[in-house]
Amino acid sequence: MITEHARGDSGPTSTHIPIQHSNLAQTVVFTAPSGGLGLTTLASMFALHASNQGRKTSLVDLDIRIGGLDVILGIEGESGLRMSEVSAPLGHLSGAALRSELPHWEGIPVLAADPWNYRTNGDGAMVKAWEIKAAVEAMAQMHELVVVDAGCTHGFAESFTDYGLPDQLHIIMLVEMSVLGMARAKHHLTRLIRQFREEQVLIVGMHPHLACGQSVRMNDADAKAYLQMPIIDAMLPQRALSMSIVQGLGIASIPKEYRALLATIERDTVGRSEHSVSSHASHRGTRHRRSR
Repeated sequence: MITEHARGDSGPTSTHIPIQHSNLAQTVVFTAPSGGLGLTTLASMFALHASNQGRKTSLVDLDIRIGGLDVILGIEGESGLRMSEVSAPLGHLSGAALRSELPHWEGIPVLAADPWNYRTNGDGAMVKAWEIKAAVEAMAQMHELVVVDAGCTHGFAESFTDYGLPDQLHIIMLVEMSVLGMARAKHHLTRLIRQFREEQVLIVGMHPHLACGQSVRMNDADAKAYLQMPIIDAMLPQRALSMSIVQGLGIASIPKEYRALLATIERDTVGRSEHSVSSHASHRGTRHRRSR
């Protein structure tokens, strides 16, 4: 269990000075209006894609009640810290210490939810919000990019500040490309836009399972008209990937059918923010030179 207390050669020492969260890391949050769409798989593939592009990336599972990111990735048997073991009584953790205690998947540190190990407190809470916040902020200390699987948690839009997520995060909402999926998506999108700016949200579609006929699938134009926002791409389920996950083998590689989508998500989230920061710095530099 990782806590805030350090131990020296002569025994326990006083609590270290809390490390302040710098908010330098980019944060991309994946969420969906309902389960079973492959949200965790999409978030994990994006983290792997970003890591392969040279970004120092971490994965955090904030699907607190029904998550299990390590199981999806096939690393549930690896030793390391899970969410139920995080202890931050003063609300702060060391990023380096946390990283060293986490299991890794393809070189990416993973903080997974493990609801089957939670012990409910007197107030019914399974994990304290400030401990989740401390863990998220600690991950941001050590990485350029924090990828968050928020699941279909209905309270996410209202509680994101309690979990230490920065205001300037990016949100990827995965929706099912069907009539029922659009109805669910409309409600979820409304909740998100109450809390965030519309430009912070990107929508990705997932067509119904391959067993379903073409007639039940909604096209991109109809989805855009209904949601009043564009769909950046709509994926088809990949049977080989699904079988690998169901068999407990995790994600062996990113299917070629998904690579263009992941590159688009990277470009329109972290890439866009980096371009904005670069342009702002360049503008400030030009103003400084002119003032001289």
